[in-house]
Amino acid sequence: MVVACCRFLCHFCRTSRQNQKAMFDHFAFLLENSNILLSRPSLRGSTPLDVAYSSLMENTELALALREHYLEKIAIYLSRCGLQSNSELVEKGYPDLGWDPVEGERYLDFLRFYVWVNGESVEENANLVIRLLIRRPECLGPALRGEGEGLLRAVMEANKMSERIADRRKLMDEAEGTMSILQFEHPLPESDEDEDYIDTGSAILNFYCTLVDLLGRCAPDVSVIAQGKNESLRARAILRSLVPLEDLQGVLSLRFTLTNPAAGEERPKSDMPSGLIPGNKQSIVLFLERVYGIETQELFYKLLEDAFLPDLRAATMLDRNDGYESDMALAMNRYIGNSILPLLIKHSSFYNEADDYANLLDATLHTVYRLSKNRMLTKGQREAVSDFLVALTSQMQPSMLLKLLRKLTIDVSKLSEYTTVALRVCIHSVKCFFFIIIFWGRTC
Repeated sequence: MVVACCRFLCHFCRTSRQNQKAMFDHFAFLLENSNILLSRPSLRGSTPLDVAYSSLMENTELALALREHYLEKIAIYLSRCGLQSNSELVEKGYPDLGWDPVEGERYLDFLRFYVWVNGESVEENANLVIRLLIRRPECLGPALRGEGEGLLRAVMEANKMSERIADRRKLMDEAEGTMSILQFEHPLPESDEDEDYIDTGSAILNFYCTLVDLLGRCAPDVSVIAQGKNESLRARAILRSLVPLEDLQGVLSLRFTLTNPAAGEERPKSDMPSGLIPGNKQSIVLFLERVYGIETQELFYKLLEDAFLPDLRAATMLDRNDGYESDMALAMNRYIGNSILPLLIKHSSFYNEADDYANLLDATLHTVYRLSKNRMLTKGQREAVSDFLVALTSQMQPSMLLKLLRKLTIDVSKLSEYTTVALRVCIHSVKCFFFIIIFWGRTC
């Protein structure tokens, strides 16, 4: 009954702002019962906490109307998650971590809706959330508070845990009762359709990446920083102290685990890896851009070489001709289209006078062009690929484009829905050559 009512109320809030306001008047009651059913992944979107943030989602007026004492209550719930295990999960045989990343991630997700409204940060709310989290450092999880191990180490350890759980599942299928299985205890799903199964390593990853995402959205905008406001400068300094730049670079440089079944081998229901996934890195990129920015050419090319180019190459490897729907490929395309390519386009000025990085740029150019032929790209993602190729070729030396132009002329001759990018880049390149020839002719 509770689940059905919550599901209806979430839909009720989405239908109009008047309904949101009517539900918002009962926010205190929803908050009092917000800890119900949070440990059941299958019920996400059907709990009192879901109704609470549906009552203010994408509504700046209501987000600003939320009183500080309500947020303090959320911070108290979140701090409890940072100090004690989830007794319900421990009873089911899950490891006793000494803290609760599962319910903690849900409260962080609520704060994200409070801070980020209609695609932008609400400054007053963001500053309040930063203050509340700093006052209660246990909200930040063991890795980011006090003498914690830091984000990079936490992500690596959680990823290893998730891989060990996946190995245990595989070994259990192949050889029950072997010593390898007994070395690591963790519950296994009752079936492939067990929607309430929790991968503890993945839960820890989701907690920290959701936290980093929230902190990134709390960061003051560049325009506000430029005004020199003390509170904004202090907020940015606090955020930088929580997550060092080196940790962000380290996480972005981690490789995804790709599954590629051999011919005749049964395909898994989903090819998403058990540990680090593209959505996790998307949160890291958001924090990097909003809190640190990319101010030097050296940092830009280090990220391109160590993090972005390997992920672009991985995405090209996931494209298939057999009609198999790859969840990992779709997730990679979202990450590339929403995070990597916009960042590379935004900093296109670094492509100019980059002779020392010519080989890296050439590799990036041909990798992204190969990606443009990916069959699973959406229209928006294909446009992002096209925009990047135009931005890059605009800054590169003409001699570096000859190899690409040869590919373009071949692909354009076989027009299809996948060659629209080739056609646009080809037209743009011809225009560039035309103006260069005119310029040379006038100067000779």
